Amino acid sequence: MPNSFSKLKSFAKPILRDEVYSSIKEAILTGEMAPGERLSIGRLLQEIGASPTPIREALLKLEQEGFVSRLPKGGFIVSRFTRKDIEEIFNIRALLESYAVGLSVSQIRKEDIQWLEENIKKSEHHILKNKLNKVSTLNTEFHDYLNQLSRNDRLLFLIKGLRDQIFQYRSAILRVPEKAKISIEHHKKMIDAIKKKDVELLKKLTQEHIQVGKEVILSAIEKGTIKL
Repeated sequence: MPNSFSKLKSFAKPILRDEVYSSIKEAILTGEMAPGERLSIGRLLQEIGASPTPIREALLKLEQEGFVSRLPKGGFIVSRFTRKDIEEIFNIRALLESYAVGLSVSQIRKEDIQWLEENIKKSEHHILKNKLNKVSTLNTEFHDYLNQLSRNDRLLFLIKGLRDQIFQYRSAILRVPEKAKISIEHHKKMIDAIKKKDVELLKKLTQEHIQVGKEVILSAIEKGTIKL
């Protein structure tokens, strides 16, 4: 286990809980804090340099969101996910995001379609350059952009929370060139449905896209490529 977390931002002055929360959450999402890793307030106090109160408050918030779990004898660990957890999260995401894109269709302008198509071009370019971390980022931006056109803040909040919980698994899959190419092909089909104003087809494609991602991750877990 590494002695320190390089992505944990150190603060030299009194800070808000949200700043500590963002620092710890980033380390979890990037995989620097691995599932099952113990997070004691004392250790985080040394790493971040904050007072115990904002660290404790940040951990409680992360616990509510499912990113950390409390240990019976004190302290927290980075949450582990079971196959059942992953299936449930993906299934709910499929329903919520298909609903979001259905709302988005009536809001989409020509420039929005151009933005989505440019996103795909950038992704294809980065695959050729083997810059797959950037492909993962562009994939998230594609879905965020399309979902945000729904103009439904509560829906977006739910989608982001579910997506963040399994970020490590999603980003790991998109670092495989063949899987990244499949994702891009799905995005192209979604844009075609948008151009046709075919809401039902777009919702169907969105659900299928998310379900394929789920099956790829579950298959990788079975093969031992991804650890729970």
